[in-house]
Amino acid sequence: ERSSAALTPDEIENSAEEMRCAVVTLWQTDLLRRKRLTVHDEVANGLSYYDDTFLEELPRLHGLLEDRLAALEPTALAGELPSFLRIGSWIGGDRDGNPFVTADVLRYTLRMQSAKALRFYQRELDLLGRELSISILRVGISAALRNLAGRSSDASPHRQNEPYRLAILAILARLRATATLLDATRSTPEAAAGTALAYRSAQQLKDELDVLDQSLKANGMQVVARGRLRRLRRAVDCFGFHLATLDLRQNSSVHERTVAELLETVATGTAYLDLAEPQRIALLIKELSTARPLTSPFATYTQEVAGEMAVLRTAAQAHAVFGPAAVPTCIISKAEGISDILELALLLKEVGLIDAEWRSKVNVVPLFETIDDLRNGAAVMDQLFSIPPCRRLVASLGDVQEVMLGYSDSNKDGGFLTSGWEIYK
Repeated sequence: ERSSAALTPDEIENSAEEMRCAVVTLWQTDLLRRKRLTVHDEVANGLSYYDDTFLEELPRLHGLLEDRLAALEPTALAGELPSFLRIGSWIGGDRDGNPFVTADVLRYTLRMQSAKALRFYQRELDLLGRELSISILRVGISAALRNLAGRSSDASPHRQNEPYRLAILAILARLRATATLLDATRSTPEAAAGTALAYRSAQQLKDELDVLDQSLKANGMQVVARGRLRRLRRAVDCFGFHLATLDLRQNSSVHERTVAELLETVATGTAYLDLAEPQRIALLIKELSTARPLTSPFATYTQEVAGEMAVLRTAAQAHAVFGPAAVPTCIISKAEGISDILELALLLKEVGLIDAEWRSKVNVVPLFETIDDLRNGAAVMDQLFSIPPCRRLVASLGDVQEVMLGYSDSNKDGGFLTSGWEIYK
């Protein structure tokens, strides 16, 4: 700003005063926090970056690439460029070594992420409504837009010839109803809130924004469609109602103890922890192949087991409320063998994210971390894929199996060079 030659003397002085104010404030600011951050604080800090970065810039990036590709080869891109870049996070979902990440924290994180996305959409729709003052007396509109505008409850005589503004008001009303329901994390987003019907999914919102886009383009206003509306449509496609995918992570030993307690509760004497790996695999496959649940509302479980199951039930609820993209991945820290993978699968079956036909709604991802585990990882996965039911589990996810390699723990375990070499191999 100060490098601009167009500044007046008063503006230069104001700029200098602002710089002095910033420097003095920084001198009097603590370098370190006096109290430990909570998980809620971490979630809030993470979300603070979205307003000035991801929410604005991801749609711009997609639009820029779309335009460049179209300029290089006009016939190569049929329609719009599919969204290829989305945001993920682990804050509020990583429980490995963090007992403060509970079901309540996960629920809070999902709600805050959703609220961030929906506030952005509402703000952009409000600005878009100010911009699209297009009159039906000046230009035609599509039948779909006419129907959408007709759903607006706005009776102002000043807007009766402004169908785009009326349509945006109708969309805003549904979006506010959706925000009310999602903030309560209810599992029935189709329920009415006030006079507007909440959206069942982000795709429904995208479909109605597409109505505006198609009407503008069909009536010679492509340049208008390429502005704020284009970026908003892309944002809804990238962020949905969940904002960012949230990874769940827990140590394999916790899954192991949880499964052992559940099995012991329904069949005393199972002694799961005493079983050898082949016996564990056989038992887990048997349990995964039956629709009978292991948990009971009449049984009493330890705090650890109750907490683990509560987190997974919250993840299942998130699928129902925000869609499967909200929690797409469950990671197993310190994975060593096939039983580690099947233990998590069994827990996911208990909450409905995997069924008895071995169809999964989430990615079950082993994280191989130690040097020995990195060396054995390929053999473990080969053996897993050789088991027909396990192969069906992968097939249900589009024949894609994600595997994570741990650079941090392997570095501690074998040193920088050995860790890097084993990961490279």
